[in-house]
Parts: sequence; C-alpha cells; structure tokens
Amino acid sequence: MALASNEIILRNAVLSHSSLFEFAKYKGVCKGQYSASFIIEDEDQIKAIEELEAKFIKEKGKKPADFKSLVRKNKEGKPYVKAKTKFELDLVDGKLNKITKENNIFYDGCYVNARIGLWLNLGGETQCVCSNINAIQFAGDGEPRSNTGSSVFEAADTGNAKASDSFKAEAAPVELDDEDTPF
Repeated sequence: MALASNEIILRNAVLSHSSLFEFAKYKGVCKGQYSASFIIEDEDQIKAIEELEAKFIKEKGKKPADFKSLVRKNKEGKPYVKAKTKFELDLVDGKLNKITKENNIFYDGCYVNARIGLWLNLGGETQCVCSNINAIQFAGDGEPRSNTGSSVFEAADTGNAKASDSFKAEAAPVELDDEDTPF
C-alpha cells in the first residue's frame, strides 16, 4: 500500500504511553480516541517529519507565530511524536498477522513501525502539526516501560536495544499482493 502524501512510517520507534485496544483516559475521563507516543531514535526520521511540516506551512503561506512542531522532547531530551485516532487500529506483527487484544504482543517499550498521517491545525488556540495513527507493526522487543506516569516526559532510558536488520527487511516487503496491508 503506497503512502499518501501526508503519511510517514516511523521505523523502530519506541512505543510509549499507548492505548491501543481501549480509548485513552486522562484523569479517569475517556477521550474517545486510541493513542500512543513514539520515541524516535533516528535523526533521518525526525528530518522527514520536519520537511513534511515545512511543506504544510509553505502551502498555507506562512508559519504562525505560536506554531508547535509535532516532534517534541521528553525530559531526557529524546524526541517523540504523539498520535491519535478515533478508529480501530490496524495492528500487526512482523509477518503482518493481525494483532488483537486477545493475542496482544505490544507493550510500552517495545519497538514498532508506525504509519502516521500528518495534518496542519491552524484553528483554535494551538496551531500545530497533528498526527493520526493509521497502523502499527510490532518490530521487536525493547526495555519495558512503566505506564504509571501521567505523561511521556517520564520516559525511562531504553538502552541500546534495536530491532534486527533482518526484521526490517521482513517488516517492509518491497511488494505486497494485498491492497489492505497497512505496511
């Protein structure tokens, strides 16, 4: 499935503060959305997001004075992106098998490939690039993270774990027959 002009795939991002099977809650109140944060360890991916942001701003004519980038930094200075959706997520393993709540392999701290769509919000008080989660693929085990904190800023150090190079090839096949495959 080809990427739309506003989409990007975050490869080997660390999953954090995820709510993949139930709507996220904030202080006990349901937000009506699935959500996750993705800690990005690859500078090229950050650059790709910034380039897409610049494209959106150029199309609108000017950058708002109080503009907020999609890429933020946690307390340790690690860049992350937060994404949400109101729709049930496409969740798959490394071989593109569907993952459900019953056979869940995702956990905060695992490595994932996340297909996200970016869009520009120029209305209201906050003017920023926002993102929707379109699909998430399990990419490998990582350091489990506590999800007891209230924000991604409490992220723990994930060490040097990386998904293997062989998994990258398996996770991103060059050609697929199924048009509905999220990656």
